[in-house]
Amino acid sequence: GLGQITGGSNSYSWENGRAWKTSAQRVEAMKEARIVDVAAGEDHTVVLTDDGRVFAFGRGDQGQVTGGKGRGPFTSAPRECVSLKGATAIEAQGACTCAWMGHGGPPRFAGKCTGNDRETLSRRACTKARV
Repeated sequence: GLGQITGGSNSYSWENGRAWKTSAQRVEAMKEARIVDVAAGEDHTVVLTDDGRVFAFGRGDQGQVTGGKGRGPFTSAPRECVSLKGATAIEAQGACTCAWMGHGGPPRFAGKCTGNDRETLSRRACTKARV
């Protein structure tokens, strides 16, 4: 069953015999970061900071959370995608992450990106980067 437990500033959900922390948590790697863009894929979230760093969390079995550098089943805390550093805009769709790069080069992709994903995400990220 599903239930919720609250204690002080912490919240937990109970599902299938496990407790999951659902309250906000400070992420030390992003403590000084200023978030300028957020994108959500099917089961992952990507965050862009004002200094061009990209962080991701969620399901990562296709490499969409690691910036294409390895795979993992799930990342609960945002981790930096070093291979996408220097982005000026981000987008996500399905199991694909797209970063529009500030130096004018082609966009970079991470995860399972079909040709259609690449075209759609490139167009959306390019539009965001020019705004």
